[in-house]
Amino acid sequence: MGVAEGSRACAGFIPAGSVVGEGKRRDGFVCRRPSYQRTLAVRRGEIVESSDAVLDQQVSSSDAPVLVDFYAQWCGPCKLLNPILDWASDEYGSGLKILKIDADTNNKSVAKYNISALPTLILFKNGEMKSQIIGAVAKSRVSEFLKENI
Repeated sequence: MGVAEGSRACAGFIPAGSVVGEGKRRDGFVCRRPSYQRTLAVRRGEIVESSDAVLDQQVSSSDAPVLVDFYAQWCGPCKLLNPILDWASDEYGSGLKILKIDADTNNKSVAKYNISALPTLILFKNGEMKSQIIGAVAKSRVSEFLKENI
């Protein structure tokens, strides 16, 4: 957990199109995350928050495979995947586009892709759904999943 300025917690929704992990809340509050700041300097990829309005366009227009994480703010297992997604972003860089979509606020995408449990990772290649993982899994499983499908 990061250390917050004052007594306010570092939690909140990051708007669509923002890079996840910036440490900013929608009210403008900025979190201090010293360990994250060190990591930020060496990051090669990025994780982008998506929405119903732009998900299909982001998937179909990407030259790289796209990994979509369907999550919810309240979902504990979803939070366990965040460091693994950070690793995948660093490992694959521009060779893998990673999108996060909040299942609570993006019902059309949840219905379209038949999301029945959270977290769900779906890998798209050439705009088509290739494979998925349902539930929180270990880094080794995500690594194997990506190697098999990319």
